[in-house]
Amino acid sequence: MYRYVWYVCTRTQKLGVISLGRSVGGRTFTLYLGRLGIPYTANRAMSILDFPRWETLGSLSINRFPRISYRTSARGGAPAPSARLTPSDVLLRRDELILLVHGYKVTEEQAFNAYKCFLDKLGDPWVEMATAVFWPGDSWARKPRREEGWSYWFTSVASYPFQPKRARQVGEMLAECLSDSVDNRKRVAFAKAELLAQAEGLARPDFRDTTAPVLTLHIIAHSMGCRLAIELLHYLRHNLRSPGYQRDEVNSAVAKPIQVKLVVLMAPAVPNYLVGEVGERKAALKFAERVRVRRSTRDLVLAAAFPAGQIFESDEPRIPFSGQRSALGRTGPLTGDLTEDEGHGHGKYWTSATIPASVARDLADFHPERVAGAAQERALPAPRRSPERAVQTRSL
Repeated sequence: MYRYVWYVCTRTQKLGVISLGRSVGGRTFTLYLGRLGIPYTANRAMSILDFPRWETLGSLSINRFPRISYRTSARGGAPAPSARLTPSDVLLRRDELILLVHGYKVTEEQAFNAYKCFLDKLGDPWVEMATAVFWPGDSWARKPRREEGWSYWFTSVASYPFQPKRARQVGEMLAECLSDSVDNRKRVAFAKAELLAQAEGLARPDFRDTTAPVLTLHIIAHSMGCRLAIELLHYLRHNLRSPGYQRDEVNSAVAKPIQVKLVVLMAPAVPNYLVGEVGERKAALKFAERVRVRRSTRDLVLAAAFPAGQIFESDEPRIPFSGQRSALGRTGPLTGDLTEDEGHGHGKYWTSATIPASVARDLADFHPERVAGAAQERALPAPRRSPERAVQTRSL
């Protein structure tokens, strides 16, 4: 077997594959995926097979945090027209990702600190799959804010009626980004198959027969980020124009190269009517295999500020002021038994000591082999280190 290492050619600014060890027929096979249309911005040589390790999560800088960002500024600003991926191949590295989505009135730095706190408690082996989502849910102004102050705080709070529309916009763009990655993942799979066929002297594979590896997603969202997550599920479910999505004519089932396993909605700032019995987004939640709604009756933000903000939301339907207009994160679903009362305040979910453990148990249900492997690694004794001894040298 031949060993292949992916690396970034810093001079050519292209993504390449090189065969190490004994070459075949005296030749070394090199294939540049930049010609296949996969966007990649190379600034330094780095491996893309090994995901960044999280043992040094506390010292990990915000610029190196794996992310999908729609921010144009660290504070405020309009949503970016397209996603900025860090690293650029973050959707190609792994077949399984955990997306973290922050809520309303949160700057980039605040979201970064919340994500780090949550991942520190989530533990192995799940943290290495984490990818952060950043979006401008802290202002309605199109111009970025250079510093925080009373004016920034006021505009951030007063921007709530505009945030559901912005969450829907970013959710749609994120669905497009993930759907487009299916085509790129198929190109990568074909490139690897072609390279292996050349190395083994086999016939060249057909691109049409190549299938992209399934991208599995888990989504953990908070507050208005839950609205974004629901919109993401909605557009993933209905985005049949995206590469890789085909509808089965027999049973009208959607062939999903993107599968959503677990969705955790923490204190969702989502009205119950949106996901109720006749809600517009009720079917969106069915796109995921398991949905957890973490609510709290002690959430004063959803008890007082949420109803006031909903009055000014442009898309608010004219329905009687009842339980259907209350927040999903306070009263929980109108039907179903997926609600767990945490008793937290609105801003205490990312720093909770119990929610990461619950999320880890849900993830373990989908990957019992990962949990067994991690437990086995922890059970192994630490390697013994031989004492060092200085040896005196003599000159001849």
